[in-house]
Amino acid sequence: MSKRDKDLDQFLTLADQLRLKTTNCENFKTEIQAAASVTAAFGVFRRYWQSVAEQIPDEFICVMSENYCWMKPYANAAGVYFNESPTDSPLALVFVGDMGHNLEVLDQQPRVIVLGKAKVTLDGKVRGECFCDKAEVTCRGDSRLRLRRGTAIAYDYSRVEGFGAIKTHDCSTAIIMGGELYDHGHLRIVAYNNAIIHSFTRSKIELYNSSQLILDL
Repeated sequence: MSKRDKDLDQFLTLADQLRLKTTNCENFKTEIQAAASVTAAFGVFRRYWQSVAEQIPDEFICVMSENYCWMKPYANAAGVYFNESPTDSPLALVFVGDMGHNLEVLDQQPRVIVLGKAKVTLDGKVRGECFCDKAEVTCRGDSRLRLRRGTAIAYDYSRVEGFGAIKTHDCSTAIIMGGELYDHGHLRIVAYNNAIIHSFTRSKIELYNSSQLILDL
């Protein structure tokens, strides 16, 4: 058996272990088992990553941390990266696990999925999602972030939407569905549910449901 075939068998075994812990549909199993290479299998994974991110992020981080060294050439060929910023793949899918240093993803148009305890900076037209309470994502330029958990800091003309802790600066926009927001400058803030907004002004702040504005004058 060639190294390529061994790598594919190893990848399919790992993928199946992850799949069995999620509610992934049978289509995922069928498509990934039919993959002719690890790169093709990563291509299938790109279409079904959501359930892994939402249901078993810790297990996924562990598998990638232990195996990314040998997976990297195949993953990168499919536009998938782990704990690193792509250099020549503008439509890349970047997964971020636990990291001890800040990861910057700049300029291009990748999608960044933050699953672990990490500090991440998005810039340019980068799009991101954050799933970890212990993560902090800084948004600059025209970047966009969907905050499911964690902390977001928005600068420039960036936009943050979701739940958690948010800080706004400059001409950033925030749509907060729950949690707490500290405003140091904004273009627009929209608050829903029980979100609490701390700001120096009432201007361009919209409150809905039971959200509150606390003026820090």
